[in-house]
Amino acid sequence: MQERLVEKQNVVFIGMPGSGKSTLGRLTAERLGWEFYDTDPLIEQRTGRKVSEIFHTDGEEAFRCLETETIRECCQRRRVVIATGGGAVTRPENMAMLAATGRLIYLDRPLDVIAACNLHDRPLLAGDSRRLYVLFDQRKPLYEQYANCRVANVQPLDRVVETILTAI
Repeated sequence: MQERLVEKQNVVFIGMPGSGKSTLGRLTAERLGWEFYDTDPLIEQRTGRKVSEIFHTDGEEAFRCLETETIRECCQRRRVVIATGGGAVTRPENMAMLAATGRLIYLDRPLDVIAACNLHDRPLLAGDSRRLYVLFDQRKPLYEQYANCRVANVQPLDRVVETILTAI
């Protein structure tokens, strides 16, 4: 399995907010024995502010600039698993960096399952599940365009991790 990752030595998760990128990214990193980087918490750690606060105070564009900088730093590492924010796909420069250094896994989780989760901490959703469907319609083509493979997050976590490991 790891021989296939020689050229692109990172594993990158893309997908909607609530699709399981952070949880499955962490579990995948543990199984591979690699480091795990989650871009949103990294941004929060560096700025001392929550993502929602950055969106509210500085706007989405300011957040996206921070996100691109964080992705650039993560892409300089090898043999890491990276969980991106759901909107990272909206900037081609992000996707070019991630694709150049990693295998991109699109985590696809049913929207009704995501909508049942706590959406209040998602700045572009603000607890409104209708906005989830609008964002999905905008982002789904990008997830599909950039992904090396799609993994459905509809089974127990250990089975999804096995599917991911097989895919990479």
